[in-house]
Amino acid sequence: MTAPRHGGSRRGLLLPAWVVLLLSRHVGGDIALSRNWRAEHCVGNAALTHMVVAVASDAPGLAPILAAVNSTYSNARDRDAVSFVAITRHVRRLHQLTATHLPHVMRQMTICGGFSDLLMQRPALLKLTTLRNSTRIKRKELLSPFNFAAFYLPYVLRESRSVLYLDTDTVVKGDVGELEGLAMHGA
Repeated sequence: MTAPRHGGSRRGLLLPAWVVLLLSRHVGGDIALSRNWRAEHCVGNAALTHMVVAVASDAPGLAPILAAVNSTYSNARDRDAVSFVAITRHVRRLHQLTATHLPHVMRQMTICGGFSDLLMQRPALLKLTTLRNSTRIKRKELLSPFNFAAFYLPYVLRESRSVLYLDTDTVVKGDVGELEGLAMHGA
């Protein structure tokens, strides 16, 4: 069976077009992170399991992150095989909201900040600061470095075998564990 194209399904798992799947066994690159990056920027110490589900947002409203995490967790057949990494500017507040509304997920959740500083070190994203002052850009919220997080997560989560990045407007309706066996052929 071949992998679905945008909006397709694989054994009943519906994937919207904006879901980006990143599966990698080894990620090289030139983003240098200290060995203590996670200890310095993250709350929670979830073991990175077989399938890591990552979300990123700098929006002040954190309910979409909670909805993406809850829908993923609720539909997972093997809930212990899924861990979550949320990247946001609002680490403490998201940690409190998760503890209040999704206490069953807390042991599998890591929440990290400092990501925008990491991303803004990249030459391509440095150009975003100049575009913010442009009168031609109508939707300036799209210039957030968090909109480009999916492209940089392999550097932050190097030791993870499988990372599924979800936009925060995603609701998962199937078992993400089915994606782990998807052959990416070195992609």
